[in-house]
Amino acid sequence: APVRVAFSRENSIYIMDLDGGEPLRLAEGYDPEISPDGSMVAFTAYIGGPDGGDRRIAVVDTDTKKVTVIDNIPGDNSYGPRWSPDGSQLLFNHWDPEGDDWVLATASPDRTGFRVPIPGLKGVYSPFWSADGKYAYCQNLVKLFRIDVAAGTVVDERPLEEVTGEVALMSSAVRFSVSPDGGLWLFDAEVEDTAGLMKRGEPLSSAVFLHTTADGETIRLTPEDVCAMQPEWLPGGEFLYTAYEPGKPGGGRNEDYPFSVYRAPLDGGTPVLLAEVADRPSASR
Repeated sequence: APVRVAFSRENSIYIMDLDGGEPLRLAEGYDPEISPDGSMVAFTAYIGGPDGGDRRIAVVDTDTKKVTVIDNIPGDNSYGPRWSPDGSQLLFNHWDPEGDDWVLATASPDRTGFRVPIPGLKGVYSPFWSADGKYAYCQNLVKLFRIDVAAGTVVDERPLEEVTGEVALMSSAVRFSVSPDGGLWLFDAEVEDTAGLMKRGEPLSSAVFLHTTADGETIRLTPEDVCAMQPEWLPGGEFLYTAYEPGKPGGGRNEDYPFSVYRAPLDGGTPVLLAEVADRPSASR
């Protein structure tokens, strides 16, 4: 099956084939993540509008455009769904009103099985799955936690800097993407804006990094004169990412900070523009 790419554009979710074609609008929402088989896109839906509505996890069928809000999730603030490798579960950020903090949660796309694997692990962000789907990861800006989802236990924790290196600056918005064999991790992080990309004087930009699990090496993939974020693996050793580069096509949510989605090889080859006025790409397998 052809690889399908979902992305966000002006508060809506779109889908297109990786090899081209006109993007198709699926639904209103944010944070899209397409399922491994390309049949559904999970996303963050604002119920009541983005200016004060609830944040809910929802899925949309890519053929029928039918939207299903996963309404068995308690509370009114969940966002950023990530599909398990087998497409059976969603992992996401969930605000626990009783604990008054962010926790890692899971649910099934059929509106069943909501669960907080470790209720006591609070103040965590950036959830993502291991390549085999057995473990989930999250971070609290200082440590990286590996969680056995079925058992509900933390099986490993280590300094986050061992993965991100000393150059990358962590925030709650960091996104990780694991290669199909689990050996390579893409992630984005804030960095010092040495190229002066930010037009309003902000001191930080963003870059995409590659971490190799076998030797612990972490390298920066994107150059200093590009603001890059939200990496996503593609089959065949390429990756997608969102970028702002002065003089290149774009025009995102405000004209002073345009975004576009690119695809690029890991070996440093020339990036290819995939979708203008777009961000938050994800790809089927």
